[in-house]
Amino acid sequence: MKEFFYSEPFFENAASFKDMRIMHFKPFYDKEEYSVYDACARQFPKEVCEGILLKFNIAKIYLTGLVWQEQLFGMVGIGLSRGEELENRQAIESFFRQASIAMARRMTEDRLLRSEQRFREMITLSDKPALVFNQEGRAILVNPRFTGEFGYTQEDILNRDAWFEKAFPDPEYRKKAVTLLDSDHNPSNGTFPIRCRDGREKEISLQPVRLSDGTVVIGCDPADARQSGK
Repeated sequence: MKEFFYSEPFFENAASFKDMRIMHFKPFYDKEEYSVYDACARQFPKEVCEGILLKFNIAKIYLTGLVWQEQLFGMVGIGLSRGEELENRQAIESFFRQASIAMARRMTEDRLLRSEQRFREMITLSDKPALVFNQEGRAILVNPRFTGEFGYTQEDILNRDAWFEKAFPDPEYRKKAVTLLDSDHNPSNGTFPIRCRDGREKEISLQPVRLSDGTVVIGCDPADARQSGK
């Protein structure tokens, strides 16, 4: 729809659709800004659009765009006969503005949800052991590769501090690992011995990445995997 109205010969935009306008149609009026076929963005056959106009005696449409923050999310039109006038126009315009905000929020939520799903899929399908802590330090994702390598599941890792005590029983190494993760900027890698769930120890490289919302993604690359990759 935007591609249609934003291009030649209309050259409309979100700002021009923000205010309600009245569109008159032939044959009820001598002049029309757009034909009803154009007003429907030519999404339906021309004869169907004109047939609906005549059947329901739609001489004009009060048209407004669902606009929020310079984004056009849709169009709303109220069709009336030539002798009718739109009542409570101010209230209707206010309702449409609220609908625009609600639609924008819903679309933003949908985009965030899709983004989160892609992020989770990326971590879950990674061939590198990884776990994710939220800004409160709670474990929100442990990928299968991590569980296969070290034995810990998400149920074993309630939060960051609890896991550090299990994985780094040596206080000195645990302090270094905590310091590494608590760096103000994205920290560099660090090599540490980690205790697996079955009690074995493995040498790993901790590769933490801090995201803008405070989420921390920790890659745990075993030493033998690094050596085999050389």
